[in-house]
Amino acid sequence: MKRKPRRIPLIILAFVLTGCADRGFDDSDYVELTVELTLLGTHQGLGGSIPADPALRARWREEQVGKLLDGYGLTEKGYIAYSLELHDNPERYSRVLNDIALELEERNQSLRDEEAPEEVKPPPGSFG
Repeated sequence: MKRKPRRIPLIILAFVLTGCADRGFDDSDYVELTVELTLLGTHQGLGGSIPADPALRARWREEQVGKLLDGYGLTEKGYIAYSLELHDNPERYSRVLNDIALELEERNQSLRDEEAPEEVKPPPGSFG
């Protein structure tokens, strides 16, 4: 007796294919984007240094924020809406804020490590 080949139900196939598609914007993306926005114009951030002229600075900041948001496929309103949504779940909000703080601390430590002078070694034969 011949067995019929098993067919994957279409709903499972659709679920698998959806899982392989673009995952969309999530909390980890929010953390990364928020950190990048926070560090914009610093040694650790993207976009280089901030122009001194106030008008140029405003235009520069607007362009840099736009580039960051575009990179994540978001608008300013979308970012704000996501931020407000986080407030609806205090546990999630707390976790995201903690992740932002940890990421900022890691970047600060990395910068300190880069800027730290090399250890001064005592000359050979010294007791120091």
